[in-house]
Amino acid sequence: MKAYYIDIKDDPDQGANIVFDTSVRNARKYTGDLQYESWLDVHCRRYPQFDGMENLSKRELALEQWKAGWWFDSDEPTFDNYEENTDADFLAWYDKRHGAAS
Repeated sequence: MKAYYIDIKDDPDQGANIVFDTSVRNARKYTGDLQYESWLDVHCRRYPQFDGMENLSKRELALEQWKAGWWFDSDEPTFDNYEENTDADFLAWYDKRHGAAS
């Protein structure tokens, strides 16, 4: 399935979501927890790097996002740097923050 990157124009502080669907029109409906005043504020574009990952767990998808350069809030100042941390470091942090079951 195709991956889409959804965010709110002019509001990067809200972050973004990865949505999997067959078309941009369908994907645009799944804004998750993003808040917007107008439907025109919703920005949805293809993100082929994540195509076919719809069956990953939230934990596995978060790892792939981190490896792709997504920043995750952390108490550790260098944690967002993929060069200085391993997959195991990220997964340990993720499990501590979200629980291993997610």
